[in-house]
Amino acid sequence: INPGNSGGPIVNEAGEVIGVACAKLAGPTVSTVGFARPINDVKSLLQKSGAKIVAGTSEQMLDGPTLASRVSPSVALVKVVAGASGNRTTLAYEANFSTTQLDAPGKRTFRVSIPGSARGRGTITLDEFGEIVQLTGEEQLPFCMGPVGLVALAPLNPSGQTTWGRSEQTSVTRIEQDPNDPLARLRARGIRRPPFGPFANQPKETVFPAQESTTFTLGQEAADVLSIKKSYELKTLDNVNSPYLMLKGEGDWRFHRKDAMPHSAEMKLELTRNFENGTIRVPFQMQFQYTDPQVIAGERQQAEERQAANVRQQSQKAAEELDKLAGPKKAKLLRRFTGIGTILVQAVQLTPDGQRALVSTHEGPVLVFDAKQVEPIARLEGLKQNVQFLNVSSDGKLVCGGTLTEACVWNLDTQKIVLQPKIDRFAPSCMTFSSDNQRVYFGFGFLRLQGWDLASGKLLNEWQPKSGNSKAVMLTPDGQTLIATDGQQLFHYDPSTGNLQKTEPLAPGGGSYYHARLTAEGGRGVFVKSLSSLDVISLDNPTKATNIAVRPSPNGSFAISANGKRVVVADSSNKQVVVWDVDKNQVIDQWPVDTIAAQAVAISADGKFVLTSGYHKVLQLWEMTE
Repeated sequence: INPGNSGGPIVNEAGEVIGVACAKLAGPTVSTVGFARPINDVKSLLQKSGAKIVAGTSEQMLDGPTLASRVSPSVALVKVVAGASGNRTTLAYEANFSTTQLDAPGKRTFRVSIPGSARGRGTITLDEFGEIVQLTGEEQLPFCMGPVGLVALAPLNPSGQTTWGRSEQTSVTRIEQDPNDPLARLRARGIRRPPFGPFANQPKETVFPAQESTTFTLGQEAADVLSIKKSYELKTLDNVNSPYLMLKGEGDWRFHRKDAMPHSAEMKLELTRNFENGTIRVPFQMQFQYTDPQVIAGERQQAEERQAANVRQQSQKAAEELDKLAGPKKAKLLRRFTGIGTILVQAVQLTPDGQRALVSTHEGPVLVFDAKQVEPIARLEGLKQNVQFLNVSSDGKLVCGGTLTEACVWNLDTQKIVLQPKIDRFAPSCMTFSSDNQRVYFGFGFLRLQGWDLASGKLLNEWQPKSGNSKAVMLTPDGQTLIATDGQQLFHYDPSTGNLQKTEPLAPGGGSYYHARLTAEGGRGVFVKSLSSLDVISLDNPTKATNIAVRPSPNGSFAISANGKRVVVADSSNKQVVVWDVDKNQVIDQWPVDTIAAQAVAISADGKFVLTSGYHKVLQLWEMTE
């Protein structure tokens, strides 16, 4: 019995179910004692539910592989509500947590990669016995302390004893980066881009069974405040004398009877990691403080007001500096937007008519601006991390955004989520809408391509790319072909079956393109050949390329209009935006957007409007006068 297979059948050599796996003994000296509910208990439950029971009749003894092949198709999932009444309680939580690293006097200190600050929110659902049956929100505290939502949750004293505790089996997952991956160190230091090209190595995961033990001791009580001492230990069970990981510590919690909440706590802990040739110990302190929601709301409002004032001040300063520089010749500034709190904007997008602008944030929400207003008019909620890409449907009614672990499709008019696909590991790196805006297709790098129906929210089909990492996908206007590119070739798929129709080579002249954008209406694609130039390629003749000698920003920020006639590039080396006419093969206009660097750009479907952003939180909408 291992973590996760409770509820599975226990069978004899004839393949007859004789029980249901439910628990095992775990500890430093115990590893092979398991428990199951007898089959008669299962029969009673099934009979009460009106389920038909068929008794086993086979007397043939089967080997392990044959047993597994016969039993697996017969396993079903039955949902059982714990407790006689099935009463449940759901708690909503929101937490802000920050980490500070201090130097130890007289000791050599290594700097470790830990989150400086983060926010967690979600819900905790408990049954009538206080057992957790569901937890939403996956934000983890550092140093293996677990989900932020459970930090202040503990079992009550069951029978008035001064000391009580709990011990249960859990697991610890180790995620290892390939040491040959040149981007592994960058990712560990906070660069959150999806793996691409030759660096798209997948991390290795190892699961260790572990034992988690907690002991509570009642202390003194004064003015309805009860002091409780907590001792905690989390230890993997891989090695009795030298476990892979151990977290151990103790501290005091102050529980307020009136509020039925712990109000504060301090714990001293130590995380120990054992290797073949040594041991690393990380001592740390955890401090917890409960704050009244009304106080939090007031503090948040004040912080938002200060931030808004700071953003306006920075935008005004940056705008004054920009006004001193040479402006565009054929582009007219329509609007300089404010209210952007994110310094590093990963993605911007325009609706096809150029009248609405979309901007990503580090926290997840997507800001929506109207061309006639300075402040945001809406926020698209649903994502919790830094948004990596934004796409808009051809009718301007749907918006898709994605992070490293999640994706969302919204209705722009109602700001409601239309689709939020469940993603098991890695989020999509590219996507496209169908011409009728009824379907959406995602490319998950090397892993898979998916098609979803927006009306029903159902997965239509899924298949693995034939070769390479999907850098861009596009559905032809007739909806009959899905074109994907890995930077070396174009792959034509039947979107209804996933069958490969044909493969065409691209024209990089050896090597591979790093980034790509495709446009269905214009029948063209833009590809980053290096950090010094781009190529425009006709999808009808992909072996011939037209070069644009412009240096794009490192995150590959460039865009092509839906009609395929104009390309806009964030030229980071010259801190400017360049607009290129594809048919004339020449620069139409160029102008500075920031005193530090051009960051992200977007262009409307007809190429008449351009959206630019810079590091100074400067977001500007331009109209091309020619």
